[in-house]
Formats: sequence, structure tokens, C-alpha cells
Amino acid sequence: MHNLKRAAVSIASLAVAACGMLAVVSPASAEPSAAASRSCSYHEFQGSGGHWGEDVTCTGGWFKGTILCHRFDNGFEYWHYGPVSGSGGTSTVYCDLGAYISFKTYTPV
Repeated sequence: MHNLKRAAVSIASLAVAACGMLAVVSPASAEPSAAASRSCSYHEFQGSGGHWGEDVTCTGGWFKGTILCHRFDNGFEYWHYGPVSGSGGTSTVYCDLGAYISFKTYTPV
């Protein structure tokens, strides 16, 4: 019985230590500072086919243009993503025909 209690205490100690290590090495903790140093500009345009598009240009890391599209006919909203681009590059993203851009941003990659 004494060995069973000792094993339970050891397992509990390892679990607590492992959780602490995961919190220390979490990669998500580095992302906010990287995203904070990114600078982006946006240019909305209407393409030749009538589609609304956005040119997203960022410096400070890899990214992709991200827009929230809103359909004229039924109000449905959906996200579209442009191609991945490096620092200083441009990611161009379009809504489907019959929709406009209701929000624009970027997604770090």
C-alpha cells in the first residue's frame, strides 16, 4: 500500500512539472510581439469581372491577406485568404462576385 501511494505522488509530481514545462516553451507566447512589429497597408479595388479585392502589403514577416466578404443577396459572411507572401510583398485576395469586403486584415504564417 505504501508503494502505491509513493507511485501516485510521483506521477502527480511529474504531471505538474510537465504542465509547467509546456507553459514555458509554448510557441504562442512569441507570436504577439512578432505580430506587433508587423506593418501593413491595404488597397481595395474592383476587378474587371466586378469582384471586390484587396491588396495587402506587409513588412515584418510572412503573412497572407485576409478579408471578410459579405454577400449582397442574403447577407451571408465568409472569410477569404490570399496567397502567403514574405515581408515587403503583397497578398491579393478577392470576394466572390456579388459580395463586398466588410473587414480586412492579415494572418501571420
